[in-house]
Amino acid sequence: MTSKQRNFKAILIKQVHTSVLYKQVYKHDRDLYEQMLENTFGVKSSKDLSIDELLALVSFLNQKTAFIQKAFISNNQVSFLKSLWDQKANYPTEDNLLKLIYNKFKLDLKSINELHRKDFKKVVGLLKNLKKKELSDKERLAYSLSILKVVR
Repeated sequence: MTSKQRNFKAILIKQVHTSVLYKQVYKHDRDLYEQMLENTFGVKSSKDLSIDELLALVSFLNQKTAFIQKAFISNNQVSFLKSLWDQKANYPTEDNLLKLIYNKFKLDLKSINELHRKDFKKVVGLLKNLKKKELSDKERLAYSLSILKVVR
């Protein structure tokens, strides 16, 4: 981040804390403010937001927009993750991918569509570094049978 970007980010953070809605609601209830940031951006402090996220937050807190659009990954990014997972995983189910993401990053997701943009690169890096283990015939058979049981 350049010095201009750092200065701009500092100005935006000041605007957050001097905005209309912040003064009326969030200034008196820090827990509510942190909960709003966590639900919307996945962070507990405005200092952890990107410049684009800060701009959206300032607009919302100054009541120029009615809501903040959550920064989830796009459908193309979801497809990319799923195809990468299919290539690298021995058992490529979405549940297994979500378990891996939780174990590595402590992100509790119900679906891969809930992944935030800021976490996308970390997950891609993790998947690219995975080494696919060769399965024995017995392990492949057990996996195939487990899939058949689920389908029934």
